[in-house]
Amino acid sequence: MDIQELTLSYQARTKAHFKLVEGIKKNASPDLVPPDYIKEVIIPIHRLLAEKFPKHRVEIPDENYALHEGYFQVKMNKVVIGGLSYPIANEARIYFTPLYHKQVAGKRQEITSITEFQQIISKLLDKRKKQK
Repeated sequence: MDIQELTLSYQARTKAHFKLVEGIKKNASPDLVPPDYIKEVIIPIHRLLAEKFPKHRVEIPDENYALHEGYFQVKMNKVVIGGLSYPIANEARIYFTPLYHKQVAGKRQEITSITEFQQIISKLLDKRKKQK
């Protein structure tokens, strides 16, 4: 599954969940399992990234992962290289923002595919390699 599919699927599940919640407010509520952005979008994106960059030791977060200063951090070789955004209401989009020493170091970019994300990361890694 690609990034756009992950975000669209998450958005659809979120809408369906809230519709179900509204419908059962009047009745006894069954066990509802809300959509989980970390499990359904963030972790799969990290796994896809790890497949594309096997030599760079991409840290794959667990289910308890949380936002850090507004971002889901992307770490390679134990260094934060950027962050993924939390979704904006009613938008099936995800953005990547380059970070350097956990500070914004470039403009945020929408990512829709792992190929596109791989290109963004490759350029970022090349740029940082030249800076050393």
